[in-house]
Amino acid sequence: ADPTPSLWFAEGFTQYYGPLAIHRAGESTLEAFLASLGGTLDHIVNNAGRQYGSPQEMSLRAQYVDAATSIDPVNERIFTSYYPYGAVLALLLDLKLRERFGTDLDAYMRHMWKRNGATQKNYAPAKPYTPADLEAGLAELTGDRAFAKHYFDDHVRGSNLPDFAPLLAQAGLVLRQADAARPWIGTARIVVRGGSVQLDEIPYPGSPLYKAGLDRGDTIVAIDHKPIASPADWSAALAAMKPGQPVAIGFKTRAGAGTATITPVADPKLSLTTLEQAGGTPSAAQLAFRRAWLTRD
Repeated sequence: ADPTPSLWFAEGFTQYYGPLAIHRAGESTLEAFLASLGGTLDHIVNNAGRQYGSPQEMSLRAQYVDAATSIDPVNERIFTSYYPYGAVLALLLDLKLRERFGTDLDAYMRHMWKRNGATQKNYAPAKPYTPADLEAGLAELTGDRAFAKHYFDDHVRGSNLPDFAPLLAQAGLVLRQADAARPWIGTARIVVRGGSVQLDEIPYPGSPLYKAGLDRGDTIVAIDHKPIASPADWSAALAAMKPGQPVAIGFKTRAGAGTATITPVADPKLSLTTLEQAGGTPSAAQLAFRRAWLTRD
């Protein structure tokens, strides 16, 4: 393997540009574009893997998870794909460049091409870029080395992400919980094996099921003292839950049978929509920002 710490840029930024280019070309509706972008944001903002590694570190793990064979299955709760991770970093940088410097991600990509890509040798860049090049290129474009360092320290070498809601509000877009009344306990995925209903993924760290000590492969025996013997029983039990209201759960793990009380929380899933669809009226400045970002020149 030949690892690189920059797949968040090489693969992730293209992940951002794919849907954006299709929308700018008029081949997708605004609603479809925002649904896709909102799904990517939700996947990364609410991703437990960010606690265990930055985009740079996730890039270096590619050989263990991306089209590779490993003895152990991938733990989806400690790995975050650099594809959507990088797409979210591209969105962040695009919005920040527009907000603070009157430029955009397109200009940054053109600058990096001229800086590290245009001069070729043997059909490859004569000066392949490194993480230091990417940071230096951002400082050159903005004229602000402190901004470039902060972006890379916080979001590339670190795992921090800002609140995207005010950044997206500049374009008259609303990022919010999709359904705050919907209960969430850490996972809804189950599988039936040998007549038993078992969890089919690791519960989200810190979630109600996780706090109860449950893991992938554990059997759910009962919820609210009602037997769980089929996917229909499981779905009915989830539908009956309410955020903030405790419920009893019976289970079997490798350690044996057990019971616990879990308290569902509001589903953290995010959605992205226009201010108009949310019942508001965008300002002229918000519409101008949206046009400059989402339409072709």
